[in-house]
Amino acid sequence: MAQMTVEVVGKQFVRKYYKMCSDEPENLYRFYQNESQLVYGEGSGEVEPVTGIEGIKSKINSRGCKGAEFNIASGTLDAQPTMNNGVMVMVTGTITKKDDQARQFVQSFFLAPQEKNPKSFFVLNDTFRIVETPAVVISSYASTNGAAAAPAAPAAAPAAPKVEEKPKAAWGGAKPAAA
Repeated sequence: MAQMTVEVVGKQFVRKYYKMCSDEPENLYRFYQNESQLVYGEGSGEVEPVTGIEGIKSKINSRGCKGAEFNIASGTLDAQPTMNNGVMVMVTGTITKKDDQARQFVQSFFLAPQEKNPKSFFVLNDTFRIVETPAVVISSYASTNGAAAAPAAPAAAPAAPKVEEKPKAAWGGAKPAAA
């Protein structure tokens, strides 16, 4: 059998993953291993990652995706090779849950080769985010296209940090290795 490209691995994985997410979310944990991490968030709030099979099972079951429709045909699927023969996959699209409107999402997976079978992969890292389009952007787009403007963003938006404040590093404060 010819070696599969990262694009083929990404497409096959995504097809299986979203089908199981919709049809059998209770079995979705099978894509993960005990060292796997999952983040599931909506909007821009910070979310702590869940680690391990039991935590991932619980998070998946709380998402309410049974019967959801994932539409990635109108989005994107990108796959790249990584160190140690892994595959980085990024997906954008829409999700429509039962009795809900379609919402945009972005999801990134790091597929790591399985130790016993390096030609098979498991999800080591998974970050899923429902993307909320800010009302200001919607209003601006609508006004430039002659449509009725959407309601403006709430007046009580959080203040921007002062210039002298140093933001916390997302990776726990460690500096990235020099190239």
